[in-house]
Amino acid sequence: MKKVVVLAVFINLAFGGVFDFYNLNRANTAFKDGNFSLAAKYYAKIDKDEAKFNRGVALYKDKKYDQALEEFKGIKEPNLEFNKLYNLGNTYANLGKIDQAIDSYKKALELKDDKDARYNLEFLEQQKKKKEQNKNSQQNQDNKQKQEQKDKESKENKNQQNQQNQQNQQNQQNQQNQQNQQNQQNQQNQQNQQNQQNQQNQQNANDNKNQNSQKEQTDSENKNSQDKTQNKDKKFGEPKEQGFQQNRSKNDEKSKVKQEPKDKSSKKEQKDNQNEDFGVVDEPISDIEQRRWQRQLEQRGINTFLLPLDKKEENHDEIKPW
Repeated sequence: MKKVVVLAVFINLAFGGVFDFYNLNRANTAFKDGNFSLAAKYYAKIDKDEAKFNRGVALYKDKKYDQALEEFKGIKEPNLEFNKLYNLGNTYANLGKIDQAIDSYKKALELKDDKDARYNLEFLEQQKKKKEQNKNSQQNQDNKQKQEQKDKESKENKNQQNQQNQQNQQNQQNQQNQQNQQNQQNQQNQQNQQNQQNQQNQQNANDNKNQNSQKEQTDSENKNSQDKTQNKDKKFGEPKEQGFQQNRSKNDEKSKVKQEPKDKSSKKEQKDNQNEDFGVVDEPISDIEQRRWQRQLEQRGINTFLLPLDKKEENHDEIKPW
């Protein structure tokens, strides 16, 4: 600021008496000595607008702007209005209240054109404009920073979202791979089970085939054995049957010629006739043939056997008993 208006108040004995003169003198002396706090103290003891104005100036000089502002506002004297408004402008400016300071300077200039007041007004208007520019610039800077911060956060969120999506895709891919592996394992297990079942079936089929082959072989052997037995039966049985028929014919003829009952014949004739009836040949059977017949009977499942007769009952040496 260019200056602060200081109003020197000289109060004579007619207006204040001796006591006011004493306080005024002490206040002016302290103000000149730069002891603004002491000056304000003595100015406060004088009940005049001039003393109130000077006290406001002393408080302003002492950088007690809030107290000085209150002192200036309390002045009612019209003759002090310009000085009051001018010092209010200075006080508002120091308090950082630029709009109130400009308004005070403008009102002061309306009362009187003063270069110091105009200088302070123009200076504050420039400061205000610069402050607004700085404010706009700062606001723009803040907005830019906010936008950059917002873009950064958006980018980070986007990156996080992409990472999350990638992680989810990776998890899904891993799950799909695990599922595929599980399916392949299940298919492999099913294939192994099927192969084992096929092998088991093939083994069973082979076993059944072998059993059938063995059974067929056994049946074939049994059949061959039966065929051999039947052939032997035919070989040894037909003459006996044929001899049996011939003997019956002879017996019938003898029965017709003699016309005698069989019970009158001798034992020897009855035995001869009995031998003839069963087709017994005169030639005896060897032990080898006897064993062979026994085996054939056993193979054919006929539960019978030959009993040899007691040698003491033999009546004919030419017949070998069984």
